[in-house]
Amino acid sequence: MENKNSSKNVEFKQISIKEMFTNLSIKDKLLLIAAIFCSILSAIGWPAFTIINGKVIDIFVQFESNYNKNQSNIERNQFMDHVFLYSGLQLSDSLLYMASMYGTLYFFQMFALRRVDAIKRQYVKAILRQEIAWFDSHSAGELSSQIANDFKKFETGLNENFGLLMANIAGAIVQLSIGLWNGWKLSLVILSITPVIYICSAIATKINSIYSAKEMEANSEANSMTEESISAIRTVVAFQGQQKELNKYEMKLKDAMRFSYRQSFVSALDNGIKWGILYTSLALGVWFGVKLLLDGEQNYTIGTVVIIFWSITGFGYNVAFASPYIESFQNARTAATRIMSVVKRKSTIDSNSNEGKKLPSNFKADLEFRNINFSYPSRIEIEVLKDFNLKVKSGQTIALVGSSGCGKSTIIELIQRFYDPNSGNVQLDGVDIKELNIGWLREQISVVGQEPVLFDTSIEENIRLGVQSDQIDSITQDDIVKAAKEANAHEFIESLPDGYKTFVGDRGMQLSGGQKQRIAIARALISKPRILLLDEATSALDLQSEQLVQSALEKASKGRTTIIVAHRLSTIKNADQIILIDDGKVSEMGTHQELMQQQSVYYEMVMNQNGHNLSNETCFDNESEMKNSKKIDQIENQNIQNNSDDQTEAIDTQHRRLLSIIWHINPLYFMVAFAAAFLYGLATPTYALIFGSLVGLFGQSDDPKYLWSETISHLTGLRIAMLCQALSTIIASLFIVQNFIRDKVRQDGETAQILGKLIIEIVNSIKTVTSLHKQNYFIQTLDQALRRHYQVVHSHVAGKAALIAISQGITFMAYAACYCFGGYLIYQHQITSSQFFRITESMVFGATVVGRTAVFSADYTKAKIAAKNIFKLIDEKSKVMIKRILNNSKQTNGNISFDCVQFQYPNREKSMVLNGLTFEANKGEIVALVGSSGCGKSTTIQLLEQFYKCTMFRRNQHFHLDVEWVRSQMALVQQEPTLFSYSIADNIAYGVNGRIVSFDEIVRAAQMANVHDFVMSLPQGYDTSVGSKGTQLSGGQKQRIAIARALIRNPSILLLDEATSALDTASEMIVQQALEEAAKGRTCLLVAHRLNTIVHANRIVVIHNGKNVEQGTHQQLINLKGHYWQLYNNAITETHDN
Repeated sequence: MENKNSSKNVEFKQISIKEMFTNLSIKDKLLLIAAIFCSILSAIGWPAFTIINGKVIDIFVQFESNYNKNQSNIERNQFMDHVFLYSGLQLSDSLLYMASMYGTLYFFQMFALRRVDAIKRQYVKAILRQEIAWFDSHSAGELSSQIANDFKKFETGLNENFGLLMANIAGAIVQLSIGLWNGWKLSLVILSITPVIYICSAIATKINSIYSAKEMEANSEANSMTEESISAIRTVVAFQGQQKELNKYEMKLKDAMRFSYRQSFVSALDNGIKWGILYTSLALGVWFGVKLLLDGEQNYTIGTVVIIFWSITGFGYNVAFASPYIESFQNARTAATRIMSVVKRKSTIDSNSNEGKKLPSNFKADLEFRNINFSYPSRIEIEVLKDFNLKVKSGQTIALVGSSGCGKSTIIELIQRFYDPNSGNVQLDGVDIKELNIGWLREQISVVGQEPVLFDTSIEENIRLGVQSDQIDSITQDDIVKAAKEANAHEFIESLPDGYKTFVGDRGMQLSGGQKQRIAIARALISKPRILLLDEATSALDLQSEQLVQSALEKASKGRTTIIVAHRLSTIKNADQIILIDDGKVSEMGTHQELMQQQSVYYEMVMNQNGHNLSNETCFDNESEMKNSKKIDQIENQNIQNNSDDQTEAIDTQHRRLLSIIWHINPLYFMVAFAAAFLYGLATPTYALIFGSLVGLFGQSDDPKYLWSETISHLTGLRIAMLCQALSTIIASLFIVQNFIRDKVRQDGETAQILGKLIIEIVNSIKTVTSLHKQNYFIQTLDQALRRHYQVVHSHVAGKAALIAISQGITFMAYAACYCFGGYLIYQHQITSSQFFRITESMVFGATVVGRTAVFSADYTKAKIAAKNIFKLIDEKSKVMIKRILNNSKQTNGNISFDCVQFQYPNREKSMVLNGLTFEANKGEIVALVGSSGCGKSTTIQLLEQFYKCTMFRRNQHFHLDVEWVRSQMALVQQEPTLFSYSIADNIAYGVNGRIVSFDEIVRAAQMANVHDFVMSLPQGYDTSVGSKGTQLSGGQKQRIAIARALIRNPSILLLDEATSALDTASEMIVQQALEEAAKGRTCLLVAHRLNTIVHANRIVVIHNGKNVEQGTHQQLINLKGHYWQLYNNAITETHDN
């Protein structure tokens, strides 16, 4: 089944131009004023050149004409004086132009950088103050895409592109004025058909603004989908969903491409019409100008005609060249509209609000729920809590139990005021928490969740983040170590090469689940909170670690209000009150002993959990004492290393491969585009040559017949040396620009990548950031990253601006040299004015285009860097080969063999996680892996799924097998299940990606996983969306859907990595029975901390320090009285105590 959720069709009302420049600092205003002034000043460069060029033409033509007529109205010495005068003026013009162009580029780039950084800061602040309900409908992928794409377009529209747009506008006004002043007749003739240009531009801008908004929205959805797929890549490959994800991405991308194609078509049509009209108007102007001269029109000389012609031509060019800048600015407005919609949004629960009361420092921490009715905003029709009432006295430890989805975690979220109840209120010391300062409230609370989130920084810093903001700098290393010891984390941290300085990686990926949870517990304990909330805080720990940490938590809870959510009932027997929640209400309440005496629902839950073959065992020594497991995680964690140092690849100077790819995509389009671009490029110099010839011929004869006949004959045999020399200077300068920019752009990209990663981490971890009330901490971290990025960019902006300004201004400087040297050659009669003008006029057009190319050289360099990175990823070959020649039957017999397997993770090559692991699992057997956290149990599962390379299937090494075939024989249920933002039905159907799954199959799998009744209780049933990463469901509900997804696969091998850890007792028993039933006839490899779930296993493998130290049946291992006996003895002792 496919997800039928339609994409969002959001219509944006674009913000005004004024709004894009509001709330500027004084420095920003000064930069903007300086930038606009320089852009207007730079607009004088071309008009000044036009006037100087016209005067030079008059002098040259008159001199040569007089010489041909044997007249000497202009003395030879006077001629050279004029040449030197105008050459000097042209040199001054070129210097003024370069200085003003430098200012335009530099000031606008700095303004854009500061403006984007300021908006980026506002945007992140706005995200951090939003209520959690807002994130239920705005996925992290969507926000990440907005950060990556919209800010880039916003910056592009405000940098030098905006400056060049201003320069084009100012230049157009000045040049139009000069043209009309010098000869309104000729100007109006040339302008007669140009209004069509403006009409086309207005229509194209309006249409493209619509397409641009839709393209951004489609790209955002596509990128959001990509982020979700990559973040859950192990789930994707385990269920062979790569092609499915690719197909969905392509579908979303086609929407973006469709709008992009339309936008490109409109822009191309607009440009084609504009240039066609421009050249037509120029041809009309040439004809009419020559006619005016031949008719002897008063005040019209060849120089005047040239001034008018170049002024109006410049006016047309400025209008035509403004199109990409207008489009860029329009895209920036669209992006700014999307950005500001978040910035301006007022949160219903503002996490950064300074309003509200703060209770005295000696407040009691009494909690009370009064007549609470609550439903999540995204599922308003489902009432989670119904007239819920509860009192929690100061210092009490209250435990919440009940089936998955009954509302236990909802209560934890309401205490933190992630949501507000529909009716009723939550009170702290008799005060409604809505009246309290929300930051103060959250700093009185510490939370440890079922799926702990760590940040990509050191272990030390992660623990420090648990402290209140005003105390974070006063925390010593001893405080951090003490908290780690209380959480039973100190030993494994000390075993790491960098100890507490070890970086945990993105989302704590460098650590095992148990290690992450212990660090999260240390983070909670270090703040010494008045209120402690534990939502399955020890669910990821092995039994030994759990008992040690549980003891520490019980000790830590003394004197503070503690609320515990737990499925392992043995962890809450010492609670002051145990609250059984059923259907959103309090069903039973009392101490453990009181509820057991009632022999009602709670009693049945305890008996069911304690049963399961544990109470009948008598083969253990009740007097044995549990040993402190000091070597937990030692081997695996000795080698966790910080891999944050990225190696920078050299930029590939070849771009032929990119062209080759474009060619293969659509060779016809490529050929047509190349031919059109070539012809388009020829149009300018050809036109310049014709016009230059016409100008020069006026100095040779007044005979019209001679004028027209010579036009053709002088188009050949030009002395090109001067042109080549001038153009070579420009090309050389462009080469320097490109090489200079290349390294700087790479540095800019590296710092920008770090900055982007930080912002995305904040968005992805928003609940943890909000719970810790560390918004200001991350804003300060963001400010530091922004400052570093600003320094890197600032260091090359000045050089880049100078080189581009020189590359453009050097054209005018070359004219000064041309006037001087050309005048001398004419003076010596070595060349004719016709030859000179054909060269110079060609240079005007050609150099203008080449000069403008320099402006885009940075974008070209960035594109090459991006292409290099993309090709690097495309070329990277998987170390686990995806396709191999296969001579296996479609169904494996399910036999698994690990034969002295040694393995280390690629980023921890000095560490041996598995060190000679040997065991077998034969067809139909259930093999359980047990051991302390971090010993390599989950690693074994990952090797079987071929996430890494090392497994053996009997005597066939993995590289003889097709990886896709291997994975098709398996189904995986992980400890932290990942669901996609589809419907429940689509998430279950994701287990089978090679065919269409019937609805009956989905229902059967759901029934086996004990999730069908829950699904049918939802208003939309199986069509209910689970939200981004399954946020709309509880942990137990997600786990059961993940189990259904595995069961629908009907695998030969079933891999269960703590598959029932998130389930309540009743659900666990039902699902456990379903899994046992499903395991019949297939090989089942399971990882478990709850030993009661594995006593019926055919073989139990005890792993310690990366190798199996014991294996056998439950009874055999008990008789050995070794590692397993000790683990089991501890579990039994606790059960009997319970």
